[in-house]
Amino acid sequence: LGAERVSRAAPDGYFIGGISDSVLNFAANLVEKANFDSVGGFEPISLVANVSWVLVANPALGAKSIGDLMALARAKPGMLDYASAGTGSPHHIAMEMLTRPQRVTMKHIPYKGASQSLIDVVSGQVPVMFSATSVALPFIKQGKLIALGVPTEKRSPLLPEVPTFAEGGVAGFNFATWVAMYAPKGTPALIVNRLNAEARKALEDPAVREKLLSMGLEPAPTTPAQLAKMTADGHAAVKKIIKDAGIKAE
Repeated sequence: LGAERVSRAAPDGYFIGGISDSVLNFAANLVEKANFDSVGGFEPISLVANVSWVLVANPALGAKSIGDLMALARAKPGMLDYASAGTGSPHHIAMEMLTRPQRVTMKHIPYKGASQSLIDVVSGQVPVMFSATSVALPFIKQGKLIALGVPTEKRSPLLPEVPTFAEGGVAGFNFATWVAMYAPKGTPALIVNRLNAEARKALEDPAVREKLLSMGLEPAPTTPAQLAKMTADGHAAVKKIIKDAGIKAE
């Protein structure tokens, strides 16, 4: 609803939206027809922050790395369960993006939210899942979850001791979600550029950066053109995996 309202607002620079890729790329690809154009219906302003993710497992699984998990999954095709926040959620899509190129089959156990799914991984009901780092971090620190790896090119500042997937033997896989600023389509470039400059200025403020990092958000300002490409590329990638995996909205 928020994204739709931004898309229909007057393009005068006084109505802008903070919209995540969960809305533009995941949700918009699951519905039969979205009420807005994810790729061409907005004027991108700037990425605000990336949401870092981590692959976690219950200690009882015995896996210590992403390589260990892939080996277990190959040894028991379709028998290893993984949890998600729901069908078509980033948790679900991320695991499909990981396992399909690796030719690994795991059983999807969808929940109605991220918190309950993670709690069941902590309790051992389901052995593994992708999670936003900020949500899983307390359990990792307490030793109740094992961080198998982070799906990024560089190690996460939130989990500097946890190796990347590439370091764990699975190269070429990166996954992050994000939140960004958009203006209604047709907002003049002069206004978009001014908003971009102000966003960059805010995200360079040490207090703002510290606050975002404490919430599991990694500040990452971009140009409008860079955000436009991220939006389009992400939308296409999610659309493909939803089609290939036959994922349907519930």
